[in-house]
Amino acid sequence: MVTAAEPAVSWSASVGAGTAGTLALLAAVAAGAAWRERRLRHDIAAQAQAAHAGLEDRLARSERLVEETQQLGHLGTWEWDAENDRLEWSAEVYRIFGVPPESFPGTYKGFLDFVHPEDRTRVEHAVRAAIAGIRDYDCEHRILLPDGQVRYLHERATLTRKHGRPVSMTGTVRDVTETRRAWMLQESRIRIMELIADGAPVQEALDAIAASIEALDQSLMCSIMLMDNATHRLRVGTAPSLPDRLVEAIDRLTDEPPNGAAPYPIGESLVVADVLYHPYWQSLAGITEETGVRAFWSEPIRDAGGDILGAFDIYSRTPGKPDAEQLIYIAQGAALVAVALQQARDRAARIAAEERARLLLESTGEGVFGLDPEGVTTFINPTGARLLGYDPNDLVGKPCPAVTHDDPEEGDRDATACRMLSVMHTGKDIVVSDEVLQRRDGTAFPVEYRATPIRVGDSAMGVVVTFHDITERKRSEEQILRLAYYDSLTGLPNRALFKSQLAKRLTSVRRADKGFALHFLDLDRFKEVNDTLGHPVGDLLLKEVAQRLSALVRGMDTIARFGGDEFAVIQPDAQSISDAATLAAKIVEHLARPYSIDGHAINCGASVGVVFVPKPDIDLETLLGRADVALYKAKNNGRGSYAFHTDAMTRQVRRDAALTDRIDKAVRSGELFLHYQPQVELASGRITAVEALVRWQHPVEGLLPPGDFVHLAERRGLFHILGSWVLSTAAREAQGWHDRGLAFGRVSINVSPQQVRAGCLADDVLATAQETGLDPARLELELTETAMMEYGEHYRTQIAVLRDLGVRLVLDDFGTGFSSLTYLRRSAVSTLKIDRQFVRELDDNPEAVETVQALLAVAHALKLDTVAEGVETRKQAERLAAMGCRCGQGIWFAPPMEAKAIERHLAAGFIRPGSEAAESDNDRLPT
Repeated sequence: MVTAAEPAVSWSASVGAGTAGTLALLAAVAAGAAWRERRLRHDIAAQAQAAHAGLEDRLARSERLVEETQQLGHLGTWEWDAENDRLEWSAEVYRIFGVPPESFPGTYKGFLDFVHPEDRTRVEHAVRAAIAGIRDYDCEHRILLPDGQVRYLHERATLTRKHGRPVSMTGTVRDVTETRRAWMLQESRIRIMELIADGAPVQEALDAIAASIEALDQSLMCSIMLMDNATHRLRVGTAPSLPDRLVEAIDRLTDEPPNGAAPYPIGESLVVADVLYHPYWQSLAGITEETGVRAFWSEPIRDAGGDILGAFDIYSRTPGKPDAEQLIYIAQGAALVAVALQQARDRAARIAAEERARLLLESTGEGVFGLDPEGVTTFINPTGARLLGYDPNDLVGKPCPAVTHDDPEEGDRDATACRMLSVMHTGKDIVVSDEVLQRRDGTAFPVEYRATPIRVGDSAMGVVVTFHDITERKRSEEQILRLAYYDSLTGLPNRALFKSQLAKRLTSVRRADKGFALHFLDLDRFKEVNDTLGHPVGDLLLKEVAQRLSALVRGMDTIARFGGDEFAVIQPDAQSISDAATLAAKIVEHLARPYSIDGHAINCGASVGVVFVPKPDIDLETLLGRADVALYKAKNNGRGSYAFHTDAMTRQVRRDAALTDRIDKAVRSGELFLHYQPQVELASGRITAVEALVRWQHPVEGLLPPGDFVHLAERRGLFHILGSWVLSTAAREAQGWHDRGLAFGRVSINVSPQQVRAGCLADDVLATAQETGLDPARLELELTETAMMEYGEHYRTQIAVLRDLGVRLVLDDFGTGFSSLTYLRRSAVSTLKIDRQFVRELDDNPEAVETVQALLAVAHALKLDTVAEGVETRKQAERLAAMGCRCGQGIWFAPPMEAKAIERHLAAGFIRPGSEAAESDNDRLPT
């Protein structure tokens, strides 16, 4: 047994050893797999970490790029969570508002705290309107920075709603301070120049200049120092915002500087970055610190000869030198003060000269002469004779030549003499400030004169006249007016003059009840020209644009440079949207042509915003606002285009243009066809005529009535094509009816004034009669009063031929124009057609009844036939018949219908309204 068991033990040991080896192998394999798994996880984690780091880097670069882009464009973005009142700003918004992120509470109220108090209500109203869904948020307003500075912002935003509830608002904010202040600077300059030109007192002008600079930058205070000619020292002329203590101290300092103090700088530009460290201001250190003055900048004011008139001083509440914008304020302020002081000097000199001339007959500076009651010269001083180009001895005892006008439009050349001599009858002096006299050599010169009666007791014995040459004054006034109302670069009227002319246009057209069009245009890519080629090239481009516009428009149109690269045009005779669109298209086309400026080839088109005002029941600012809207739409539609302020007008223009372009093709391709409407004798129902009415089966828009395209053909000079087709087609159809024995009476065809003006109407009728075989006596031509009266000679020549051919003439829409009865009697008209507007009102308007009765009385007196159009009811037909109207036309009898449909009525020869057949036709055939 033992022997037998030994192999078994040996096998068991062997198996155990094999199992242990296998387990060891498996453990090694498992350890290797675990190591590889850990390595793989480590690699994946490393790759993920690298990818994440790269993504974060790209995201950071993208955020930096967005931030830099916003900063360059002064454009920040924001988002407001309206439900939770959380307001998030981009970095540029914080820069614009001048606060660090940690100082802003991130709420709507926190934003409102920055808004200027005077603008806060308007901003809140705009936000509420956006939340209510009335309009998008679009608002320009001011903010107050922590340091007291004012900035102008333009904000736009859109509202997001969820289930109809406003949840958030996302928008942009742009810093427009520079643009706004540039505009304010220009506006203040124009306003002050107007003030000076109107002769305002010099103190008023100085106060306005100082106030305008302070309004531009509220961190500045302004004073104007004037030279005291007696002491040769500067005195404060005006300082609206400087504290009184500081003004008094400055005046004392300029009078008697303290020992050791630097004198006030006269005649030189001065920039004091900090008054605490400048020798001149050391003696005023206490007052300047108390009043908050830290910096001082001064610019001398000189007249045209270079003499010192004063100094234009600016005080800043913060230390530092003036920036470029503030330097412009100083330069403009000094220049305007110089103009105001020079104008005041001129005015004072003129007043003094007039007074001396009135008191001293032998004044050497003024011309003086006397006239007797007959206008004969009794005396003249040397100055007066010299101004008139005569020797004094050649004038005394002879009629005075100074009374002769140099006005070719003046019918009475003795008008000046009558005005001068009139003072003998009135007993009062007269002063004429704008007269023109002639010299001996025939040249003219402007003068201002005073005529004073010479009295002996109660009798007027003559007149003494003092006068002086105002050529230089006129030139100065014209220069000031030109500076105030004309653009110095292009020579075009500026914004102020354009708005004045536009206001006058609105007033005048209200009286005439006529419309007009306003075009606003803005150059495309002009900023790129300035940035790449420089402002001199940009200025030359603006001048070229002005020249192109001037060459494009007519004399009655008004062009202006509105500012920057904006121009405006008034089109006074635009009678329709199409007229306005035609000019706008020409502007776009002409300004899109390449420019050659200073050796550079430039492509710079324009976008045009158009406002067509059919009736001038609009105020000036609303009109300008609509023009801005139209220009904005044109810009949004793409550069080099035009748009109206309403989308409907733009669509109408495009539709009219498309229809106009297709009229000729419509005639040739058979898209046009005729409907016919019978004219019926009211007493019997007999058909006396049928009127041919054109229709257009447009391949896209379907059936078009004549009101959609006939006026377009007339306006574009295409009616001869349309009219010839109607005449030929109607004549051919009528001849077919005649051949089949159908009773149509006559076929009536509408004629355009264009056909009369062209002078070929009679030839067309004759050619059509020969072509179709139709007897011309079966034709009626309907003409308007315009065709007969405006083209009288053309009309009379052609009517004589048509009358000989037997053609009958119908005056269409009688009663709506202003025909002369005498002219009507001589016009060879056979029938008067009473307009539908009078017929429509017969039932409820007594005035319409009286008008129709009067029109019928005129027709009967002139032995003319009558047709009333637009008869729609039995009551109208019966009333017209009772009044004596012979025929009627309208849907009561039958609507316009195709040739096949009307032939059934023509076969009968009668139409009985209310019959089953007529009612069936009315139901089946729309008007």
